[in-house]
Amino acid sequence: DRYTERLAREENPAVHDVVVEAAKAKARALAESRPELSPNLCAQKLRRRQVDCALAAPTVDDMERCLVW
Repeated sequence: DRYTERLAREENPAVHDVVVEAAKAKARALAESRPELSPNLCAQKLRRRQVDCALAAPTVDDMERCLVW
């Protein structure tokens, strides 16, 4: 949810909350339908420092950098 909301607001700072909530719902549905996006799998593949870094990241680009190093 954090990534999706941040992405929507970076793309359009004036985006309405309803649009953001719809985007988050769509992303959740996609994640549920794709096994490679399972929270359990993510928890197995990511280190705690990667997650902490991503949660503190100010931008989507920074979040992505945290998750790939």
